Amino acid sequence: MAEVELVITDLASTAEHVITEEQKAIVSLIEKEAKIVADAIFLDADLSVHIKVTKLVAEMMKLLQKARINGSKISGPNKKEVLLYWIKEYIKNLPEKDEFLSVFESMAGHLIETLVDVSRGLGKIIATVEEEVSCCLNLLAILKK
Repeated sequence: MAEVELVITDLASTAEHVITEEQKAIVSLIEKEAKIVADAIFLDADLSVHIKVTKLVAEMMKLLQKARINGSKISGPNKKEVLLYWIKEYIKNLPEKDEFLSVFESMAGHLIETLVDVSRGLGKIIATVEEEVSCCLNLLAILKK
């Protein structure tokens, strides 16, 4: 798979962020909706920088979770790379980019891992509840006969 080099201005270093062609396609797929979501979050003057970054990461994760490429789910590593790339690109265009980039870079990795752990736990809980409900419904059907 070919890689496309996209340079992101990083205020703390001169690091580059490289995404693959597949990840670039994912960015194109979600870009319009992601910008609408991000604009709404960043226009809310009542939210602190940390809350805005947290909400943006969470919303981007939800957006990437429901996105499909050729009918297939996007892999976890691709979601993470796209999320990191897109949010940095978005922040670059904000008037307060220095503060937002600093906060994002300091908390993004831990935040993503925490949200993934929580979503895995919720998925297990939901599956268990669905299994129990199904069992109860089957039992009620038998008892009605």
